[in-house]
Amino acid sequence: MRRVTVSVALIGVLLFGIASYIAGEHGLLAPSSLSAADDCQTFSQTGKTICGDFLKYWQDHGGLAQQGYPISDVFDEKSETDGITHKVQYFERAAFEAHPENQPPNNVLLSLLGSQKYKAKYGATQPSPVASSPSPPSGPPAITMGDIHIPIQAGASGTIATKDGAVKLTIVRVTDNAKSPNQYNVPKSGNKFAVLEIVMENVGTGDLPSSSWKYRATDGFEYDIGNSAGFGEDLLFPSIAPGGKKQGVIVFEVASSASLKWIRYRQSFNTKGDLYFDAS
Repeated sequence: MRRVTVSVALIGVLLFGIASYIAGEHGLLAPSSLSAADDCQTFSQTGKTICGDFLKYWQDHGGLAQQGYPISDVFDEKSETDGITHKVQYFERAAFEAHPENQPPNNVLLSLLGSQKYKAKYGATQPSPVASSPSPPSGPPAITMGDIHIPIQAGASGTIATKDGAVKLTIVRVTDNAKSPNQYNVPKSGNKFAVLEIVMENVGTGDLPSSSWKYRATDGFEYDIGNSAGFGEDLLFPSIAPGGKKQGVIVFEVASSASLKWIRYRQSFNTKGDLYFDAS
């Protein structure tokens, strides 16, 4: 019986060939060949080859993802832009044009396909522009469904829906333990005054409807408004014409130990939520 000796190198070549064949059959090797000597790359998907400056441009400018596969060989084509004949090669998403008169990297440029297609389709006629959406009307901020929360600090403002539009509230200052304005308006024993000074604006088209205010402490206890006499104009039942505004106060008499969690403003005709001045 004759002994057959197969070199390790030969086995490696055979295995590589089999692996390459299988990968090619299943599309695992997108470029089927690359010749360093010729500086070329051939793609089995289209059977076309990219070489030289075109290959470098393809590699440096997005490759397959941006340019796509080559779909033509290199050929001469007269440019519709400058009337000069250039060497070109077409790809799925672009056409490369050789410009040896330019220094790299400008020795390869993209053909002006967009300009050519536009001219062929429309000529001198301009297509109708897409109508732009009309600008939203000026006015108070849009009110969304649900509650509105703003920080209880000077300058903070919120706008909430009413029967005929909206009311905007802007905080001027908050005094947690306000001094009694006179000898007659004093809190009960164990209580204190908490004063919210605000600017109220009628940004609707009708009169402001009645409203309610609540002060909630961190322990969950809620307080109604107290006597505001002497602290300033009471904005509980304000008379503000559309477009007008007033600065005034909302006063709460709360327990001396109360720590503010939020103050809630609610409109009787509001169907979209309440406005909260949050302490935290």
